[in-house]
Amino acid sequence: MKIAKLLRSFAMIAIAVMLFATPLSASADTYQILNLGNDAARFFYGLDDSGTVVLDLNASLLCGGSANCYQTFVGGLSTGFSSTAPALAYDNGTPCTPGFAAGWVVLQGVCNNGREASTGYLSAGEGFPDVFTGPDPVADFLAKGGGSSIFMNNQGDIVWDDIYSENFFEAIDLTTDQVPEPSGFLLLGTGLIAGAGTMRRRLLQSSK
Repeated sequence: MKIAKLLRSFAMIAIAVMLFATPLSASADTYQILNLGNDAARFFYGLDDSGTVVLDLNASLLCGGSANCYQTFVGGLSTGFSSTAPALAYDNGTPCTPGFAAGWVVLQGVCNNGREASTGYLSAGEGFPDVFTGPDPVADFLAKGGGSSIFMNNQGDIVWDDIYSENFFEAIDLTTDQVPEPSGFLLLGTGLIAGAGTMRRRLLQSSK
């Protein structure tokens, strides 16, 4: 009887682990904000999923007077200029309007891979817009400024043009999900069941 009760306990624990172990996402991501320089005669061209940013300098002398000129940034630092756009897998997100609470004013919004970012006002009476991420379920303040275009890759890295400081900025998403994968919980549950079977055999052998 004691053996049966013990085995039932192991089985219940294993089943509970597998059924209720649902990963939870962090309430707010952590970002490193980088200044990509002045936006005068510079336009956003593209962003890839590693956070590399390309700006279009619109026939700059930095490219020898070429009709096209592009500047690439990696980790917020310029890696040089080229007369052709770098061959990257650009992932700029899709324009959208995040669903904020009543009173919020969204100027520009972007969605990608279940993430949202926007520039706007908490209320119509504010003088300058801010940059927000979310809602998840509520929006999180990211930075002052904004008001113009905003882009985001599927990793959560964000680029925007702050028309008030007249600079481009990039926010690198530094968040690392520490929650174990569901497969890890499945292995744990399987291990508990296997352990229960091994204990049962040993107890039966010792009782003979």
